[in-house]
Order: sequence, then C-alpha cells, then structure tokens
Amino acid sequence: MAKSTMVAYLCWLFGGLLGLHHFYLGRDRHAFTWFATLGGVFGLGWLREVTRLPAYVAEANQGQEYVEKRTIKMNLTKKPPYNSTRMAGQLIMGTLFGYLVSLAIPSAEEYPTVHRWCILLVPFAIGLGVHLVGNIGMERGRLLWPVVGAYIASLAFLFQPKSIAWAAVSSAFMFHWKSRDWVRQPKRKRHVCIRLATLGTAATVYLALWGSFLYFNASWTNPDGTRTSVRDAVDNFFHSKAWLDMKNSFEQLRVYVQHHGWQNVLYQLIEFMDVNGDTRAYQILEIRPESTMQEVTNKYRKLSREWHPDRHRDPEKKAVAQKRFIEIAQAYEKISAKRAKEGKTAKSTKASHSEL
Repeated sequence: MAKSTMVAYLCWLFGGLLGLHHFYLGRDRHAFTWFATLGGVFGLGWLREVTRLPAYVAEANQGQEYVEKRTIKMNLTKKPPYNSTRMAGQLIMGTLFGYLVSLAIPSAEEYPTVHRWCILLVPFAIGLGVHLVGNIGMERGRLLWPVVGAYIASLAFLFQPKSIAWAAVSSAFMFHWKSRDWVRQPKRKRHVCIRLATLGTAATVYLALWGSFLYFNASWTNPDGTRTSVRDAVDNFFHSKAWLDMKNSFEQLRVYVQHHGWQNVLYQLIEFMDVNGDTRAYQILEIRPESTMQEVTNKYRKLSREWHPDRHRDPEKKAVAQKRFIEIAQAYEKISAKRAKEGKTAKSTKASHSEL
C-alpha cells in the first residue's frame, strides 16, 4: 500500500520526536535513532525533516521515477557518496552508545569482575551505533568493520573512557572505507508485529541501560559536600515515614473498596474534593453540615450584620467586608437551595411509600 505524504507529515508532527513517521514509512532504524536521541539530538533532526519527508515517502513507495533516478546514481558511483549529515549521525550514535554502556557498567570498586569484562562491550556498542545510522535508508554496511575500528582505537587507549570519542571516529572511518554499499534491491517488508517486537526489544534494552546507570552509578552532591547515590536515595525513600504512611493509606483504601465497592469510594472522593462547593459554604458560615436550618439562618444573620460593608469606614476594611459579605450571602443561598431540594425529595419519597 502506497504511503501518503499527508499521513507522514501528521505522524511527524504528533509523534516525530519518537520516530513515528519513520516507523510509518518502514524506516525502523531511523525510528529507533529518533527515539534514542529525542528527535535527532533533541529535535534538531526532526526540524530538518520538514523538507525531506517527501523524499522519504518516495523512497518508501519505490515509484518508477524514484527507481530510475536511483539506478542512474548507482551506475555513476560504485559506493554511495559521502554524506556529512550521515557521518555526524554515526559519530553521535556511536559516542552515545559507547558512553551509555560505559555508564551502565557497575563500578570497579563494587563489582570488579563484572566491570572488567563488561568494559570490553563498550567498543562493540560504539560500532553498533555507527552501523545503525549507516544502514538507514537505501545504504548498507557490515557490522564487522565499524566494530573492528572501535576496538582498534579502544585498545590504543587501553579502554579508558577518553577513548570513546576517538573510537567512534575510528569506527565511522572504517565503515566508510571498507563497508559502505548501495542497497541493490528494495528491502523485504516485514510484518508489523515483527517490526514492533524488534523495536520494542531494542527500546527495552536501551532504557534498561539507562536504568542500570541510574541504579549503579548516578549520584548528586548535597549542600554539605557529601554525595548521595540514586540507589541509596531510592532505598531511603522506601524506608521513609512518608512512603510507609502512603503504603498504609493504599492498603486501607484497598480494604475499604473490598467491603464497600468503588462507587461509594467515588462518592466520597467527590465529596472530599468539594466539587459542588457545599463544604466551603459550611466553612464560610462557620457551621457543621449536620446543623439545622434554623441554626444556619441564625448564623447567616449574625455574620451578615458583622460583615456588612456599612459597618466599616476604612476603605481597605470596607473592601474586605464587601467581599466577605457576598461570600456569606452566596453560601447561605447554596445551603438553603440544597436543604429545600432535600426536603422535596424526602416528601416525594414519603408520599410514594404512603401510596404503597
């Protein structure tokens, strides 16, 4: 089914920062890249695509005109021409993946064996990021060469963190020198469920790496100069009085719902939120909800006399009294209307029972 430029633009507008338009056009690697970088380095790539979407749609549809132009281009050059934007993307993704894996590895002080072996995965992650961007669209390349390039630079720096940027450069260079080629035939379309499962797995791994970083290595400096890790902060929170009280409240809510049902809970929630303003009306008149109508009227008359604007000569006090006087009148009117309605309902119910 042919892809629509209008639909592509709508996907770009409402989900472009997460790569929705690329998923619609079958550019799954591009979609994941946008997801990992929030729209191509915080929206820069997303904005750039305002003028490039029609070309992406033409590539997805593989129309006759597009195929003819692409065939001419492939015949003119053995390899795809150098593209500075693609190279920049490879450097960014390679560096991002390298630093992310490096940050996600537990520290050598706590887990020396795990750290020693996992640090060897950093160059592979760099090569994977370079390969990911290099295989977007109608270009392709093998994973082997960018990974080899990343390991060469990492070995030169003995796998130190400062080697990540250089390893990304070496990896991208190896990809362009040894691996780049045209996609000669259109890629075979996969079922949407398989595509979603693949992207979902990749996104889960990516987010898990960020989670590992937050758990094992993330920390902040307190005002007194000491450092607190996110892991300790989370552990302290789950042992804090605030969390235990909240947990106890949820348990009480669960028991209450089990015995009284959700409908009763909803009614009580509405009453607690004072959507109708009844609670505020009683507070303004300084009376209890169970007060009789005579008590309500007496309190209203007393407060009306006390806050009548004519009793205050000072302009500021007069303005405050005017506002308070109006609030008292509105509160009394609300309570009176509610009591009158309740009285009519009670009489109607009583009459029905008498007829029966």
